[in-house]
Amino acid sequence: MSTENERPGRSGVYESWAVPVVGVVLGVVMLAIQVSRDDVGLGLVLLAVMWGYVAIVLLLRRRGEIGELLAGGPTDERRDAIQLRALAVTGQVLIVVLVVGFMVQMVRGADTQPWTWLGALGGATYLLSVVAIRSRS
Repeated sequence: MSTENERPGRSGVYESWAVPVVGVVLGVVMLAIQVSRDDVGLGLVLLAVMWGYVAIVLLLRRRGEIGELLAGGPTDERRDAIQLRALAVTGQVLIVVLVVGFMVQMVRGADTQPWTWLGALGGATYLLSVVAIRSRS
């Protein structure tokens, strides 16, 4: 079992800074979008949320494994397994939210189309992933 298995062709330095850099950039983009819509207040809130997340990731990264997992740092088999399980739980929760949101909109007599498309995208992604992963294993 490997203990520190960086993926080929990827530098650990760049890999571990990707999430914080993307978070900072997304915060600025969200602010710019809201400023263009004359909603500076919401833009600043979104910027603070994104930069707050980046700050938490950077602080946690120095203290342990959780920060490295959130920052996308170098992985080993154990960290890959943790990420895989976390993604599976996240996917299951989102599917439940999509189904419940769709049903609530139906009961209210409101537009269900956004929920329908998101559910269809999730289902299609899952089915295609199963086929692709099965064919490769």
